[in-house]
Amino acid sequence: MNIAVVGFGVVGKGVCHILLREARRLEQETGQPVVLKRILDIQDITEAPYAALASKNAEDVFTDSDIDLVCETIGGCGAALSFTRQALSQGKHVVTSNKELVATHGVELLQLAYEKGVHYYYEAAVGGGIPLIKPIRECLAANKIDRLDGIINGTTNYILSEMEKAGLDFETALQQAQALGFAEKNPTADVEGIDACRKIAILTNLITGDYLNPDQILTEGISTLTQADANLAEALGCVIKLVASLREQADGRLAVSVAPRLIPRSHLLASVHGVYNLVLLHGEYVNDVAFYGPGAGSLPTASAIVGDILACCMTPFSQATAERWETGASPDRYADLEQQQVKAALNPRDQAAAELLRSEPAVKTLKAGIATGTDGQSYVVAGQTGFLSEADLAAFLGARLAKNQVGVLRLLD
Repeated sequence: MNIAVVGFGVVGKGVCHILLREARRLEQETGQPVVLKRILDIQDITEAPYAALASKNAEDVFTDSDIDLVCETIGGCGAALSFTRQALSQGKHVVTSNKELVATHGVELLQLAYEKGVHYYYEAAVGGGIPLIKPIRECLAANKIDRLDGIINGTTNYILSEMEKAGLDFETALQQAQALGFAEKNPTADVEGIDACRKIAILTNLITGDYLNPDQILTEGISTLTQADANLAEALGCVIKLVASLREQADGRLAVSVAPRLIPRSHLLASVHGVYNLVLLHGEYVNDVAFYGPGAGSLPTASAIVGDILACCMTPFSQATAERWETGASPDRYADLEQQQVKAALNPRDQAAAELLRSEPAVKTLKAGIATGTDGQSYVVAGQTGFLSEADLAAFLGARLAKNQVGVLRLLD
């Protein structure tokens, strides 16, 4: 199997490192040579031993009929999409860590791979080095998965861990994460929940076989959280985590979301700190299963990519078992905002908001109850006494949400 790595960033370099260092062992595992033949990147690669394999010319990859597999680690949906289409169209397997590409164009690319009789694998797109996609696709195939909760973004988990443990405010914790290399210079995709949204979209598509556009997923980030929210969580015996969730509601619809949630300290999710990830799921026969490990990083992510490369080496393509995602799912498949139930502690930022939330009309409209914290304070919990939809909560709070006059901390149900 001759391989071209497209993109020599942090992850791509990690893949090249493993392929070269472990070439002999990988050949023993697969029964065939696993050869890194070309590295494609727009930058000059001068470091040995990679320089001898480097090229800036895409034709060196796509006109070379000896290259069997393209490993795409560019990211985004620009050149990565074009190169992936080209590789699959030429009958080359493709392995990727690109969650944005898989989440937004997975339907097209899986179908193209199916038509051309090659594999399109994406283990590294969710959970970094954690084996997750293949176990769900294969090992748990007998199970109907009706619930999944995951911490699947290491940047936000590090920030929230520091806000909890060190008492830092959001901006200080973010700057610390950037200084340590845990957050990008532009952290928007992470801190606004976009990265986690793409990942839960991929997991949902894998589990259901029906395509769910990330734009249809309720997505909130952590950038508006304050130390007062962390204090509220502590008073209620909880911590705050950015949780990506899928669950089957009582009406049979699937509710999919990404949002900061209050997690009881006794819950397994509450024990995950720093940049680590944890995914919990419930299957009809297996019951509860946990997947834990490093959710990012050069070598952990590269490890998952190389695992997919070996799968391409050892698994003949079969149309009967090839993965595809269907579009046009039944309107009853996924719950919209009017149908998703919410229970959330509300944290007013000013006196006017506090008085509003405690008023009789608000308590009635929000189906609210009162929770008393260990600090002796009383907190309004919307949705505690009856069904409250996400749409109704958003409509009542209105502009106060946009102006961050009320913090919304959903409970993990």
